[in-house]
Amino acid sequence: MRDWGIPDRYSLEPVEDTWEPCGDLDFFISYRHGKFAQHARELAAALRTEGCHPFLDQEMLELPDEEQAPTALVKSRLVKALHRCHALVFFESYLDVGATRVFNWQFFELLHAREALFVKLDSGVARKWIITPGKRIGMSDTLFLFDGIEQLAKALAVRRTELRA
Repeated sequence: MRDWGIPDRYSLEPVEDTWEPCGDLDFFISYRHGKFAQHARELAAALRTEGCHPFLDQEMLELPDEEQAPTALVKSRLVKALHRCHALVFFESYLDVGATRVFNWQFFELLHAREALFVKLDSGVARKWIITPGKRIGMSDTLFLFDGIEQLAKALAVRRTELRA
């Protein structure tokens, strides 16, 4: 990260926290901006009908009031959940400009994910962020197209099978 000129605020900090996500998870669904909260819930429900086990970042981290949660605690829990998931799913809100520049949750998630998928709901496109652990290299061409949440869930379920192989 130092090669990129990224400050240490994206490194893990020591924190005492016994929280662990339950079980093995297939997809970490990131919607940190909240703009896609309902879509994230719908996608999680559709993935469950496909036999997948999704993790919703804002609902399953079990944080105290998020505005008051220490950043070290949030980072610790994000990493624990990401390490249990095969792939991270970003909605297009990742490209939104936020008011806070101090700590970008989704950039942190991207740095710690095994694989990251970028999903545009309005145009039905999914791309892969080509990464190696801790490093974003670029974005792939379209992996698959979909029409709606149910088709997205079916395509992700196929992707999960590929990731496990």
